[in-house]
Amino acid sequence: MSISAIAVAIVAWRGLNTWRKELKWKKEYEIAERVLSLFYEARDDLRFIRNRYLRNGEGESRKQEKGETEEEKELLDRAYVVFERYERCKKTFDELHSLRYRFEATFGKETIVPFVELNGIVNKIFWAGSTLMQKARMEYKERDTAQLKTEFQRVNSILHGKKDNTNEISAKLENIINRIEDICKPIIQK
Repeated sequence: MSISAIAVAIVAWRGLNTWRKELKWKKEYEIAERVLSLFYEARDDLRFIRNRYLRNGEGESRKQEKGETEEEKELLDRAYVVFERYERCKKTFDELHSLRYRFEATFGKETIVPFVELNGIVNKIFWAGSTLMQKARMEYKERDTAQLKTEFQRVNSILHGKKDNTNEISAKLENIINRIEDICKPIIQK
């Protein structure tokens, strides 16, 4: 075998290895960039979902039950807004959920913690929305019991937090964003 054939083989082998590394980096870059941007979108969507201010007509897609008075309907419609808003933002959460498995396969099992925690926040908001609807029915029927008011405030703090956005859900969400940034930014900035 000639020296030139060996040299060509070595150059080809190095070229192939370089190409493989670039391809692997490109795949990692694309998934990291998409996941990070979806987490940012999810943060904004959750802020929208939890916004305490209602727009005209929000909550009215809820099916009214027989025997509901106008006052009871208004309370229940207000509690239902969380579910309506989630439906408007659902695409972001669905895409994040589907990318979770590619992300885990690419970067390792320990990297899915932010996905799991974000899902926990969404579930907690759903729980609070359902509980708020139950409490709204009870409030209308039982009127002003101290225990009911305390529970109502607790559920409302999950759904809406405080006006200055300093609350448990917002703090957890920022922690999740920081963790996903710690995973994705080093890959994106290579």
